[in-house]
Amino acid sequence: MSAYAEFVSEKQAVERLLAEGYAIAGVTEGLDGMAVRFKMPPSADEPREGRVPDVEQIVRIRNADARKYVGTLLFMAQRETPASEETG
Repeated sequence: MSAYAEFVSEKQAVERLLAEGYAIAGVTEGLDGMAVRFKMPPSADEPREGRVPDVEQIVRIRNADARKYVGTLLFMAQRETPASEETG
């Protein structure tokens, strides 16, 4: 698989989970890539068909551009969080 095709595949996997209502719950970096842990936020409405709120999903990201994409998503989410929520 080409580097671009790998990037697109990993980016689509991340976007699919975000579109289903999951949020990034954690990231673990390693020499062989990144493991992104997704979890359904507690404020989510009724679970959609085939989805359980307490179940975590993990996506392995190996492509450098896809890793930067996930980092950008985390940075944007942090900037959107009001300061009052961060402190208390």
